[in-house]
Amino acid sequence: MHAPKTEDKPSIHCAVEEILGYLRDCSVKRIGLWGTVGIGKTTIMHNLNDDEEIGKMFDIVISASVFKESSIEKLQKAIAQRLKLNTEGIGDPHEISWRISKELENKRYLLLLDEVWSVFDLQAVGLHDNNQDSKVVLASRYQHVCSDMEVDELVNVKRLSEADAWKMFREKVGRNINLPGVEPLGHLVVTECAGLPLLIDRVARYFRKKDNINLWRDGLRSLRKWPSVKIQGMDEVLEFLKLCYDKLDDEGQKICFLYGALFPEDSDVYIDYLLECWRAEGFLSDAVDFTEARDRGHGILHELIDVSLLEKSEKVKHVRMNKVLRNMALKISSEGKNSKFLVKACEGLKEAPNEEDWKMANRISLMDKHLCTLPRTVDCTSLLTLMLQRNYELALIPDAFLDLWKSSMF
Repeated sequence: MHAPKTEDKPSIHCAVEEILGYLRDCSVKRIGLWGTVGIGKTTIMHNLNDDEEIGKMFDIVISASVFKESSIEKLQKAIAQRLKLNTEGIGDPHEISWRISKELENKRYLLLLDEVWSVFDLQAVGLHDNNQDSKVVLASRYQHVCSDMEVDELVNVKRLSEADAWKMFREKVGRNINLPGVEPLGHLVVTECAGLPLLIDRVARYFRKKDNINLWRDGLRSLRKWPSVKIQGMDEVLEFLKLCYDKLDDEGQKICFLYGALFPEDSDVYIDYLLECWRAEGFLSDAVDFTEARDRGHGILHELIDVSLLEKSEKVKHVRMNKVLRNMALKISSEGKNSKFLVKACEGLKEAPNEEDWKMANRISLMDKHLCTLPRTVDCTSLLTLMLQRNYELALIPDAFLDLWKSSMF
């Protein structure tokens, strides 16, 4: 089975070309490929496996996936099968390691390891430096895993540009994109995919079957509500994304990630301000002073970027959360007991949330709206945070509202 072409996806194609350059460099032994879920890492690995130049550079190319539940023994089995080694009946991993090592000792090999979740010892598998200019390329969602595996070079896969995302979507949807009035809707659909090839692929399959503009409009509405609204074929994407969240070390990191969803979609958030919010919210409560809190905040921020849940912005000292992860964060918060968020997405919103919303939410974000007033009497006993930045028509917050909110906190 041939890998998908990468020429029409420049970010992926650039990563393939960058890795090829490192494979030609005798001083580079290990290369780490990292990026968020659905960004195209597996496509890159498949292209490397099928590349004709690579086939001529190495005596053998070995490709394997190191899934989350995989063990050293499973990886050894996959490599042994590629080498056509008979390991049936051998239960000792050390014996299999020795056999793999002997088989490869005089070969120039390339090992392609996809879906690397955690650090492990390649020598324990049977992969030693055999002085034949053999190389390893490993792909992971996590930058720190690549670094801890002692790679010589790191390659970060970027999201598709708007133009490249549109090209991919158009090709996968097919002729229905040419229906009257559909193309402008198609561009709006692509915007919801945040440049993630996996998501573009699944969404294109969903829209490929829609043969009139009414179905496209309805599909776009559903997509904008996803993952709150179930869409065929999209559960897999959500599960992949949620795995990164579930793997975070502690609840502090998780609530700091979820907090990012309170900021407007596609906004650049000033790092110092974000860290100050985390400190004020009590997320860094284990820190004894301001300096320690800042350091702890930077540590958490580094971890969230490392696992691709947040990303560095093009603006200096800013970060951002892509809209797909933001949707996931809002869904997670809606299902939690102590972190229910209410984020009003409606542009030009002029009226405050209804009484039930005030009662249920722990944190409410109404940034960048056109609110004129807030209710005087409302049950906000659960409310911890209210964000009202850039509501320029909101001239006054009623004293009665503030008094009620204060009284609910004590």
